[in-house]
Amino acid sequence: MTGPLFTVIGAALIAAGVLYRFAHIPGIKRKIARRTAGVKGVITNVRTYARKNSPTGYECDFSYSVGGREYSINSVRAYIQHDKGEPVNVLYNPENPEDAHVEGFFSDPGDGKKAFYFLVIAGAASAVFGVVTLITG
Repeated sequence: MTGPLFTVIGAALIAAGVLYRFAHIPGIKRKIARRTAGVKGVITNVRTYARKNSPTGYECDFSYSVGGREYSINSVRAYIQHDKGEPVNVLYNPENPEDAHVEGFFSDPGDGKKAFYFLVIAGAASAVFGVVTLITG
């Protein structure tokens, strides 16, 4: 009875990946495109966290100032260690300075290809497992 279940789960994961790629990612790209202004920021805090079967990870908090007002970006992941007080480049939306990301860090969502590939590959693997289970009984 697991064959149909895995086939349905696989199809759902593939559909989610396709939906993410063609619906969510263009919205992210439009949002990033509005971040046309740049300012220097600074790392205000660095935390270390353990990752199972992977190197140590880091989370950084940042602050930046636009028009005399202070803003922050919190809990941004990094795979290499950074130091508190280290300068960074922040890109922000001039119409909404809270809409910002730090260049070169994971607050910069990029194009989302990793999530797309993960969903499609996991879906395909699940669907294949389901079909094989159905065929072999």
